Amino acid sequence: KKGEALKWCYQLLNFFGNRNIPILLHLIDSKEKTQPRTSFCSVGEGYIPYPEIFDFISKTNAPISEIILEFEDKINPVTSRDFIVKHLLGE
Repeated sequence: KKGEALKWCYQLLNFFGNRNIPILLHLIDSKEKTQPRTSFCSVGEGYIPYPEIFDFISKTNAPISEIILEFEDKINPVTSRDFIVKHLLGE
């Protein structure tokens, strides 16, 4: 369930943020909950609630060491980057 998954995500981000431990974000998004490769889409276009997650990361000031995008094409990483810059970095 989305609510329970977000709760666990927030607890982990709080843990790392409170201890100033850098986090590595390994991101993927999918149009389907079963996540077959054929349903992969740009981060922010699928069912994973990235705006809520990124908002929480910003509020906790959890340091981000790296971001890995899990795609096999060239279009999804570019549009994912734009979404991340807008919603996580606020640029």
